[in-house]
Order: sequence, then structure tokens, then C-alpha cells
Amino acid sequence: MPAVVTGRETASGLEMASGREMTAERDAIVEWDERDLSPPANAGEVTRPHQMVRACDEDLWAAMRQERFVLSRCERCRAWLEPAPGRPCGFCAGSTVFEAASGAGVVDSFLVMRHPDTPVFTGRPSYALALVTLDEGIRLPGRLEGVPVAAVTIGQPVRAALALRPGSAEPRVVFHPRVPAAAGAR
Repeated sequence: MPAVVTGRETASGLEMASGREMTAERDAIVEWDERDLSPPANAGEVTRPHQMVRACDEDLWAAMRQERFVLSRCERCRAWLEPAPGRPCGFCAGSTVFEAASGAGVVDSFLVMRHPDTPVFTGRPSYALALVTLDEGIRLPGRLEGVPVAAVTIGQPVRAALALRPGSAEPRVVFHPRVPAAAGAR
């Protein structure tokens, strides 16, 4: 086994370990490499991962479960921000809270995602990622669902929602089509 060079970080930089410490660490690495790495007894059991919810995430998860749309809002300057738990305001560094928002907006720009040459995405349909300006004045990106990619247009009225996408750790913004206000949309 090649020698392992180790050190500790100090205020003045990296301090090299003594020869005795290096030997002890090398022996520990060898011991780890040689231990039994067989799978645990329940390795074949399929379990659902548990969602870790921080205290600052609880309001966002509650809004998603109740199908309400919320945005973060600065308590100091009252700026609307993306729904991100526990982050300070990007304008004044004030603390933020979740507040109900209309979620109504229009598509400013969009990008169609296609994966024809990537084997892992074979068979998956194309979808649109949209940049939307909400009535609250904030611009948010998100996946546009419920609209064929050929039918997506600039200026299209949409409504934001919170959804948990597969592989995601927290709810994300998605957009759905809405009927224009002149036609009686709410």
C-alpha cells in the first residue's frame, strides 16, 4: 500500500503529521479496507426514505399539502422572494417569512428540454422550463406542466403551485395553464 501523507489544518496552514502518526493512520486505513464489507442483513428490503423536515421548512410543506401557494417575503423591506426556507432577504438581509401569494403570472421566456441522445432519458417526453413573472412582481423559473411543448407561448397566463418532484428534497415551483382573467379565471 502506498504511503499516506496526512496533516492537520492550523491557523498558519497545513502542519504535517509525525512519522508515528502517519503509521497509525495508515494502519487504521488498512484495517478499514480489510474489514468485512458484506451488506447488512436487511439489504434486500425496500424502504421509503424518510423526509428530513427542518423547523424552517414546516410552513412550506404545510402550504404544499394544503395546495396553497406561498412566497418568502422580507419582514423589513417587504420584497417578495422565491419560496426558500430559512434564507435571509437578498436585498436587505432581513429575515423572511412565508406569505400567501396569488401565483398568477405570465410566461416571459421558456426552454424546451429534449433528450434524444441521452440513453437514461430514453422514452421521456419533452417538457418546458418557463421563466414567469408573477403578479407580485417576482420572476421565477419552473417546469410548465399540463401544456404540450408545441403549445407554449410567450405571454401565456399560468398559475404557480408547489410540488415535490421525484429526487427533490423540498417542494419546488411548477406552473400550470390558467384561463385569462377576461374569460373568468380565478
